[in-house]
Amino acid sequence: ELFDTLSEKLSYAADWIDTFLNDFRKLRQ
Repeated sequence: ELFDTLSEKLSYAADWIDTFLNDFRKLRQ
């Protein structure tokens, strides 16, 4: 159960980082 919560948080964080990096690239252009 703990592992499920952890992997859920990790995939959420990965999505957030993806979005952040995409926005960052747009700002740099």
